[in-house]
Amino acid sequence: MSVDFVESLFSSRIRVRVLKALIKYKEVNITKLSRELGVNYKVIEYHIEALKRLGIARRRGLVG
Repeated sequence: MSVDFVESLFSSRIRVRVLKALIKYKEVNITKLSRELGVNYKVIEYHIEALKRLGIARRRGLVG
């Protein structure tokens, strides 16, 4: 695991909160995450896309 990967993964408090929610729910839609975290839908979507690029999330649930 590279330093860049870890920095990208934990570079945002919102991204960490999204990751924790994905671990908790396994599968959850962006609208539910947005409501639960009290964060704008587009912001959640941005961080989900970042997690997808890192190979952490996919269209449905966590990788692995």
